Amino acid sequence: MNCFVHWSKFMYKYYTSLSDEDIYPIPPDDYSNLFQDEIEDIPYYPVEQSDKRTSDCCCVCLVEKADHTFIPCGHLCCCIDCILKQQSKKCPICNTHFDSYMKIIIP
Repeated sequence: MNCFVHWSKFMYKYYTSLSDEDIYPIPPDDYSNLFQDEIEDIPYYPVEQSDKRTSDCCCVCLVEKADHTFIPCGHLCCCIDCILKQQSKKCPICNTHFDSYMKIIIP
């Protein structure tokens, strides 16, 4: 899509003459249809979602194995080193304040 084409359509509707005295804003009901035909042409590609994580590494350092879960949110996403270095006491996934954490042993 060419952004200049969209901008020029907008400017054409916004400005009605070459002089600044004759400029008037678009009525609010015109905004909804400004680019509606372009929006409808955008292809939709559904994405399959998976409940299973694709990686078991720590989401902070991306090196160590994520083997600790946060309480109360339950996200299993960090290694102990990154948890201990964390100052904010917030889960890196959902940003919820955590009270404690627990080591998870996955066989």
